[in-house]
Amino acid sequence: DGNYTETTIIISNSEPSVDSVTISPSTAYNDTVLTCSATASDEDQTLSPTYEWTVGTATYGGSTLDLSTTTVMPNDGVICTASVEDDAGATDSMTTSITVDNREPSVSGVSISPVIVVTNTLVSCSSTITDTDGETPSSTVDWSVNGYSIGTGNSLQLDNTIVSVGDLLECT
Repeated sequence: DGNYTETTIIISNSEPSVDSVTISPSTAYNDTVLTCSATASDEDQTLSPTYEWTVGTATYGGSTLDLSTTTVMPNDGVICTASVEDDAGATDSMTTSITVDNREPSVSGVSISPVIVVTNTLVSCSSTITDTDGETPSSTVDWSVNGYSIGTGNSLQLDNTIVSVGDLLECT
């Protein structure tokens, strides 16, 4: 029979790693559906990341987030954290973020009243301003005659030192 020897070794756990995290699309508005994607690695096992979104003080789970269900507004940050945990309880996480973009408000239906204007008329400019992002835009009215600025404000009192018959009055 001969000498018998034996040795033992304890198999160690390899630490999991979140290697990358991305948010798509890279341009987002407050009604965009975002997707967070991550790659993770672990020599011992295959891992599936879990996702947590942070918008202000609120948190949401899942790999997608519909921003229209949140209170996010333009210029707010949205954070996605991808986390992994292996069977031995070892963890890793990584975050990425985007800033919500702002869309320009639109102006329509610009009109001057009254419809018939003479040199001594008080005129008013009105318009409809909409903002797809849900913000309350502010507006400034500029008045011009024949391309030259003559004042600002929603209303303007005309007189013969400002306008003459045949002039082109414009509000923007």
